[in-house]
Amino acid sequence: PTAAGYGILSSLPGINQTNLSEYKKYLGVAPTVASPATLPLSAPIRVAPAPGSNASLKTGVFASGAIGAISIPVGQISSSLPAFTNGEFGVGSLDYSISDKDSLRGRFILNRTGVADTIGFPSVFFGVTPANGYVATFSEYHTFTPTLINEFRLGYNRVSTVTPVFGNQSFPGLDAFPNIDILELNAAYGPDPSAPQYRIQNLYELSDNITWTRGNHSLKAGFDGWSAISPSHFIQRSRGDYEWTYLSDYLYDTNPDSIAQRTVGNATYYQNQQLFAWYANDNWKVTPNLTVNAGLRYEYLTVPLGESTQELNSSASVPGLLVFNSPTAQKTTFMPRLGVAYSPGISGRTSVRAGFGLSYDVLYDNLGISSGPPQLSSTVDVTGLNGTGFLARGGIPSNASVIVPEGAAARAATSSFIPNQKRPAAYNWNFGIQHQFAGNYIFETRYLGTRGLFLPMQVQLNRQAVVNSSNALPVFFTLPSQATLNSLTSNLAGLQAEFNNRGFLVPKYANAGFTGLITAFTPQGNSIYHSWANQLSRRFSNGLQFQGSYTWSHNIDDSTDALASTVLAPRRPMDSQNLRIERASSLLDYRNRIVLEMIYDLPYLKNRNRWLKNLLGNWEIAPVYTYQSGQHVTPQSGVDSNLNGDSAPDRVFVNPAGDRNLGTTATPLANSAGQIVAYLAVNPAAMFVTAPKGTLPNGGRSLLDLSPIDDIDLTLAKRVTLSERFNIEFSLRAVNILNHPQYTGGYLNDVAAFGPPGAIGGGAGYGAGTVAGNLARSAIEPASSIFEQWSQAFSSNPRSLQLAWKLVF
Repeated sequence: PTAAGYGILSSLPGINQTNLSEYKKYLGVAPTVASPATLPLSAPIRVAPAPGSNASLKTGVFASGAIGAISIPVGQISSSLPAFTNGEFGVGSLDYSISDKDSLRGRFILNRTGVADTIGFPSVFFGVTPANGYVATFSEYHTFTPTLINEFRLGYNRVSTVTPVFGNQSFPGLDAFPNIDILELNAAYGPDPSAPQYRIQNLYELSDNITWTRGNHSLKAGFDGWSAISPSHFIQRSRGDYEWTYLSDYLYDTNPDSIAQRTVGNATYYQNQQLFAWYANDNWKVTPNLTVNAGLRYEYLTVPLGESTQELNSSASVPGLLVFNSPTAQKTTFMPRLGVAYSPGISGRTSVRAGFGLSYDVLYDNLGISSGPPQLSSTVDVTGLNGTGFLARGGIPSNASVIVPEGAAARAATSSFIPNQKRPAAYNWNFGIQHQFAGNYIFETRYLGTRGLFLPMQVQLNRQAVVNSSNALPVFFTLPSQATLNSLTSNLAGLQAEFNNRGFLVPKYANAGFTGLITAFTPQGNSIYHSWANQLSRRFSNGLQFQGSYTWSHNIDDSTDALASTVLAPRRPMDSQNLRIERASSLLDYRNRIVLEMIYDLPYLKNRNRWLKNLLGNWEIAPVYTYQSGQHVTPQSGVDSNLNGDSAPDRVFVNPAGDRNLGTTATPLANSAGQIVAYLAVNPAAMFVTAPKGTLPNGGRSLLDLSPIDDIDLTLAKRVTLSERFNIEFSLRAVNILNHPQYTGGYLNDVAAFGPPGAIGGGAGYGAGTVAGNLARSAIEPASSIFEQWSQAFSSNPRSLQLAWKLVF
């Protein structure tokens, strides 16, 4: 609000003055009034003149046709956000030859970084997040005979990351400062939503490899094992997440309608695991032109120690439905591979390669961290419940839940389930041809296919949609007749009554006493990837190196993201009971990619005297051009359209005849009895329509594309020769040297998480509950004023310059 807006609000009777003052304290006063069309919901901000009205429930002055709501002038505020990384890096090495047959090698690496964490807002919640890493290895090589060599290696790796709650702020009446968000104003304030958390990993590794060459065979076999001691502390929403759609409801302190959740408990999770693996491989040179490679690897990976705590909830087990035991490890992870390399003729300039392999991935820590039994921690969810005085009563206190009793009470409190270990499997196959010509040029074309199975999907086992194909309310693009409306048999009131009667729970779970939502990461995800890659390269010769590549690929999956790392792809399926409708092009599907790079060591003045060469010569230039198709994103409604109690993954209606650059909302249509039985698109020319409550969206995933990468980088280096042993090198690296705006939703040359300026840090980027995440969500919701306006939600990846100085001796 502007100063005038705050004046109006402070004068309203019954308003929660603490909520208002805290809002003003952290979000400030807008200097000018903004047009309602620029707001997230493209509508004026209206507040009730007194208690008794609820904007989310459309009661009182917010009811259809009612008057009396007060318009509040609001505007935008700006803030300068830091974006920096401090780094300390060190390396050390030891090489010692004991004899002709024995040698020792040691390596040590130190990486310490501090990243500006600006995920919280405003600046009082900023800080520096430390991340420290140390690696030490020790290897011993022994040659028994010229054909028999053994390598023994010990390794140690320590990684620690800490995300504290910065600012030491307090909210009156609450035991911890929560994260608060008013969606219609994109007004979020509070600490980094992921704070506080920490993770420490100590990894001890031992391996031994032996290589034996006999005849045409090169045999290699070995053992690989590691043990990890990894305590971590992360409780989602440990301070409370409270989100209201409307400012009025927040100011009158009603129960939040969008999110009102807090996880209580204080359990440390141990990711302690051990891996035991062996392998054998044979390179068989069948003929001088043909080599066959065959290998087999086996791994046994234990279940993380923290997941065994699920058996604390064993009294909640219902045989045949859910059994809460300590998950068992998978024992069938054999990984074969087969490869063939053939060079026709005698020139050796052409090679043909083909291969097939199977590998198993590991399951990342977060799956178990967020799946603790109710005896350790539980999520209290009061979203959408009626009532006022929510924050005045302390919100959700840290002691809202106590140790859960056994049996029926434990089933009612259960919110997670961990299945037995089923590691993601990747089948891959490839075929390629490589040819060398004109001396220094090599061309290669190859096909690669990958099939992913048993990928983790976040599903809510006992959640179902009230709305289905037989009772869904239709969305019309032309106004139907009243007779048509009267003939429709479903109405919104009836669907909502079924929802309020807990119709969103799957009966077999509800009948067994599982009345809370049960989240599980089940191995049901699938993916398929096809690519055709081509590369032309010129080896470094006469001061010139060149490489050009083009890749066409298509990545299809049904489970890109299982956690809340981005709002661009929902982390849960729209309907956990119907996973087939999730299959689509992946968020990671980049259909076309072109990269051209060159290194040119300018030849001028190479043979002149040292002073002239150092002054004007010894220059190297390295341009890189990159083009990549824009990232797919999923348009979302931000509404619980199918009435399953989950608005996060609900998609939109697609009008095939509409303009794909336009989005719109829908207005309710009533029958003669006044019941809402259908909806009408406000703008029938739009392709994307918000799916209102009671409808079944027909839109799939990945229907929108962000801007492509279309980028030129340039590195310029200057060498100065001081002597035969000493050189100095100065370099300038420019990323996006032409400063071409590229709203890609990520970095131009990295896959790390990314947010708008000031939102980088902690790996959160466009995560849910952040200012950056709210902007990104607004850009993919048809009801928003910035729908598909990527420049309003994402960084343009502006030009950046890096200067370096290096002493070589």
